[in-house]
Amino acid sequence: MAEVTVLSDIQSKEKCTELENYWKSRLEKQEKEASDILKECQAISEYNIIQSELEKMNSSYSNVQNKLYRLIKELKEKETLKNEVNKLLNEKQTYETTILRCQETINILKEDLRIRS
Repeated sequence: MAEVTVLSDIQSKEKCTELENYWKSRLEKQEKEASDILKECQAISEYNIIQSELEKMNSSYSNVQNKLYRLIKELKEKETLKNEVNKLLNEKQTYETTILRCQETINILKEDLRIRS
């Protein structure tokens, strides 16, 4: 009878070990699945963060590009105004020179008239 008890104990221990190994295997499998899911969630989260940053950068790029276009337009307008001012200054100088010559001619003619009279 003692042999039956020992045999029964051995079989019970083997069965317990078998069950323990089965559940350890299932636990490891579940932990691996959980780890894989966590890694996938982290990858998705990182992707979303990168996508959000990219959208911010695209928005900033558009803003900078718009500012650049406005500055280029403003620069062209200022260049046009500068050219116009230079043209007007040249015309002014030409008119002043013409007026000065006319005054000299008038003075010469007056002097000539005075001498003849």
